[in-house]
Amino acid sequence: MESGTQQRTRPSIVVGQLIASGFTAFFLSFLIGEGVSEGFHGVTWEGIGLTAVMVFGTASVLVAWVDPALGSRLLFAAGIVLAAFVAVSAGSNRITAASVLSAPYLLSALAIWFGARRLARQDGPAAGA
Repeated sequence: MESGTQQRTRPSIVVGQLIASGFTAFFLSFLIGEGVSEGFHGVTWEGIGLTAVMVFGTASVLVAWVDPALGSRLLFAAGIVLAAFVAVSAGSNRITAASVLSAPYLLSALAIWFGARRLARQDGPAAGA
């Protein structure tokens, strides 16, 4: 009986997890590629900050695959932190850059949260999300 409950999921949860995973993989490929080509010679505070934000984002994505309810909250926080970081470090078009770069985390957090809430309602009041 328990395995049937664990296998049940909502399509919005999976879509949110895939969006967050794809964005993180795409962004990390650029971050790692830039780090390999620059080495430690070109390290700036922006690079260190972006690395810290992406480590948090990556951890949030991993948590979202294991625990969607908690993962949605962490992805939302990662989106807010990324937006704030970009708004502080971007030269021009800060609002546009922050919005575009944080949107995948915020949208995936919303999709996962929505699916987790619906799944919790189906399971009853004992399973809160």
